[in-house]
Amino acid sequence: MTVARASAVFLRRSEQPPGDLWTRGDDPAPPPAELLGATGMPLWGSDGHPDGWTHELVEHQNGSRKRCWQTPVPVVLGRPPSAFAAAATIGESAS
Repeated sequence: MTVARASAVFLRRSEQPPGDLWTRGDDPAPPPAELLGATGMPLWGSDGHPDGWTHELVEHQNGSRKRCWQTPVPVVLGRPPSAFAAAATIGESAS
């Protein structure tokens, strides 16, 4: 019977490939505090939207850079999510 499983990824140093390395000019600003809440609904932002952040993803269907701000939802009733649970549940939204 299998009781545990592990895997590892080994990275090897290399050289930067030829061409320009992408960098952003500045860090995007987080959403304003009045938009944050305990609703668990993600906020969507894009450089091409005049308000920057909204709860509607459809408003950000443009050619600019996108970003998402999420509040982790509790996974154990009555307990705040741990850092691991928050990363796992928020990361799952990308799959």
